[in-house]
Amino acid sequence: MARPALYVSEICLGTMTFTGDNKAAGMWAAIGDVGQKQATQIVEKSVAAGVNFLDTADVYSPACRSG
Repeated sequence: MARPALYVSEICLGTMTFTGDNKAAGMWAAIGDVGQKQATQIVEKSVAAGVNFLDTADVYSPACRSG
C-alpha cells in the first residue's frame, strides 16, 4: 500500500516569544512577549495560511513546561 505524501510547509512559525510572563521568558523577553490570546490568533492565522511547521522547542518558555 502506498504511503500518503507528507507535506511540510517551507515557512516555520517560531514560538520563542509565546510566554505571556516576562520573568519566565528570560532572554527571549528582550525580543517579545506574546500572551495566550495573541499567540492563539497568530497560530490560527498561520495555519489558515498553510503553515504546518511550528518550532515549539521547550527551551523557549521554561515556566510553562510540565514535569
